[in-house]
Amino acid sequence: MVIFLWQLVYQILSLPVPTVAAAKMEEAVCSQRACYTLHLDYRSFIEAQEECRSNGGDLATAKSLDEASELRNLLLKFFTSKPDQGAFKFWIGLELKKMRCYQRDRALRGFSWVSTREQDEESDFSDWMQEPQITCTTHRCVAMNYLMSSPKNFKWSDGKCSTPVNGYFCKFSFQGMCHKLVLAGPGIVTYSTPFGLESVTLDLVPFGSMATVSCETPGELGGQFLICNMKEAGIFDWNHPGSGLYCASPKYGCLYNNGGCEQECIEDHSTKTFHCDCKEGYELGSNLVSCAPKDHCKPNPCSHGCTNHQEGFECKCPLGYMLGEDRLVCRDVNECLERPCEQLCTNSPGSFSCNCFRGFQAVGRECQDIDECEKKPCAQSCLNTAGSFVCSCREGYKKGSDASSCVDVDECEAKPCADLCRNTKGSYECFCEQGFLLASNSISCVPIPSFQTVASQEEKSVTLEPSEHVPLEAQAGAKSVPNNDPENTRSLPPGSMSPVSSSDPSASTGAGTRGVPSTLLPDVGSRSHGTGSVDHMKAGTDKGHHMLFYSVSSVAAVLLVLAFALGLLMWKRRRAKKEPNQPRSAADNYCWVPDGEKAADNEYR
Repeated sequence: MVIFLWQLVYQILSLPVPTVAAAKMEEAVCSQRACYTLHLDYRSFIEAQEECRSNGGDLATAKSLDEASELRNLLLKFFTSKPDQGAFKFWIGLELKKMRCYQRDRALRGFSWVSTREQDEESDFSDWMQEPQITCTTHRCVAMNYLMSSPKNFKWSDGKCSTPVNGYFCKFSFQGMCHKLVLAGPGIVTYSTPFGLESVTLDLVPFGSMATVSCETPGELGGQFLICNMKEAGIFDWNHPGSGLYCASPKYGCLYNNGGCEQECIEDHSTKTFHCDCKEGYELGSNLVSCAPKDHCKPNPCSHGCTNHQEGFECKCPLGYMLGEDRLVCRDVNECLERPCEQLCTNSPGSFSCNCFRGFQAVGRECQDIDECEKKPCAQSCLNTAGSFVCSCREGYKKGSDASSCVDVDECEAKPCADLCRNTKGSYECFCEQGFLLASNSISCVPIPSFQTVASQEEKSVTLEPSEHVPLEAQAGAKSVPNNDPENTRSLPPGSMSPVSSSDPSASTGAGTRGVPSTLLPDVGSRSHGTGSVDHMKAGTDKGHHMLFYSVSSVAAVLLVLAFALGLLMWKRRRAKKEPNQPRSAADNYCWVPDGEKAADNEYR
């Protein structure tokens, strides 16, 4: 009881104090989620909007035909008792702001509702009396016209927002409504709304309103104060402190307003009392007056959702489920049977998920190949494939045990050289023992002739350099070492002494030369596999001396010619200085014409 009184006091103190605008409120009507009020007072558009907002509302909208009908009913309700009042205009919350342009192809012609947010879609309902003024620079506002017995009645027209009109509509939105109270005997119910309206004619009363019951006969159940509260989600009702049979009297019984009952009123003449009852399929509410459809879903017979009907109930299942054979229990739907995914589908209770094979990534329900080569998983070359990748190695390498690394191939194990072989990274090199040269095929070895043989051949003016058409082997009178027997090829172990090369002349002075004194051996060349071979021998030291003599002689001859030219130039300059300068005359620029043949041509002679 204490809690109830505290709630009642709190609700009364929370009611807004009626303002001047509320005192000028002429009529009101409420729908399921909003109340509309009519104000008969000359105001500009901005002044009317401020008045509505001061009570927690805004200028009324008419975004649909149903909402426009609420405003029309409000006008009819007010003017029914006041015929022949002439023409009236009432502001509604529709305006064309500055810098917004008239648009003929739009239903609202570029106008917008004052309560509309930017993200809301524009309503397609309109009721223009005539086309609005075409403008982009002025503020234009819309009013609803009341012209009784005219086809233009309730139509819209625009005008200057600063010009006052006869009145305006306000709109107040609420979460829900309570039904009006029905008295069981003579009396009156006054409703006080949160926006300052006091009315005795409301059919729907907004949430948070207070009702005051006054009975005609003193002593009867009256003088009650009730608040419209929310009982459950979406359900609103009065907090009845008693049975709800207000102003009930044995004098009237069920004769007055059906005893205040919504459906059936049952009298007991023996006790001179009566009570309310409901029809089949309905049950009496907690106020013992109203009736509601019987809730067949209590207790809930369904595994998930239950929808109540007058004749029974119906079970509902959420998305991803379907009713079983008993129509009560919901079972999971296996969406994967319809193959909604590109590769893999995993069913789950009420849903499913798409997955991809290894090497792919999911993009919605589709799978896209992953380019693994972007992460450089291979030591050398990488080729991306659908869902995977392949590593490869360059020539001279082979794949390691992990299929991604590359290890060097020891080509010398296959004995590709005629004599010595050294393995390198990705390749190999062939070498020859001292006293031999690598042939042009970079594999075979050619013996080097002795120094005496070279000298004797030079005396006979026979060059040891290879000719263009005769092989080196034929010129030297030697045969290449055959490579038919793989045992002839010897691999050069790592870290051992390198074979004789042209870059290390001292290496040719060691022992082991086949029958040739080491001090008389020319340079021995070695070339790596694939880079060519030594195709000719150098000339002896005598040939080098001859070349030096020819070079010095040529330089001396050039210097001698330069000295002679310089002397001649100096002699000419000295001679020019000794000759005297002859005076110049005007005749120096002319020449004499000989007599005879030239003179005959002159007509003046």
